[in-house]
Amino acid sequence: TPTLSIDKSTHVMTLNHQVMDLTHKEYQLLVYLIENKDRVVERDELLNTIWGYDFIGESRALDVHIRSLRKKLNDDGEKDIDLLKRRINMTKSILRYFIIVLIVSLFSSCLLSATLISNHLLETTKHDMLYSLKLIDYALDYNQPLEGQIQDLNPLAYSDNTRLTIIADDGTVLADTALEHISEKHLEREEVKEALATHEGYARRKSETTNENMLYVAYYNHNHILRLSIPYNGVIDYIPSLIPALSISAIVSFIIAYILSRRLALHISQPIVDI
Repeated sequence: TPTLSIDKSTHVMTLNHQVMDLTHKEYQLLVYLIENKDRVVERDELLNTIWGYDFIGESRALDVHIRSLRKKLNDDGEKDIDLLKRRINMTKSILRYFIIVLIVSLFSSCLLSATLISNHLLETTKHDMLYSLKLIDYALDYNQPLEGQIQDLNPLAYSDNTRLTIIADDGTVLADTALEHISEKHLEREEVKEALATHEGYARRKSETTNENMLYVAYYNHNHILRLSIPYNGVIDYIPSLIPALSISAIVSFIIAYILSRRLALHISQPIVDI
């Protein structure tokens, strides 16, 4: 078994009791690799430690010195360096694979989370709009002109972009905050049919009047259907509020997963060191 010894006081290294003819950089490189033989030493780490942070030469300088050391070492020494490089390459490959899987998983997770949160916010919005309709229904006097009343109540209904409509149970539009006269019957509208059947109705579609994607909520009471609508584009509407939370979650998850993946990669490649 080859015997390698180091005298740090004189910067002399012997192999099988024979003094090795090493340059200063070769000596530093071999000492550093031996001192860190139980862990993966990255290429950049070797360059920064041995050549310094201000080193501006080609990184191939490391390969040149490694090849020189191989020539000066016996077969076993060369094998140790070769195994060390193999472990570094293997660890990098494993880590790269885990990072790719991690990025795909994080993207899928963020997409799924955004969808679930969006659905929850949609249900909350529908509930709040229905509550607003019930308050409007309570405030309306159906024996007085409706047009002026809904114009006054609409700004208080839900948001600045709401549209309030009152529809008779035969589908006739009695009042609307967007248009003064709507001749088309609304009896076949999804939210209207559902409201007539269950007192509450919901629908999402593009409005023929405003040409916008809208969320409709209808409430049937006193032989009238009150309908509230707002512009709605699905998850896109909630992206500004979702980005901060999802970004923080993704960053924290990435850091934790990267640390664990790196430790796993080192553990998997450990048998190369044991050889």
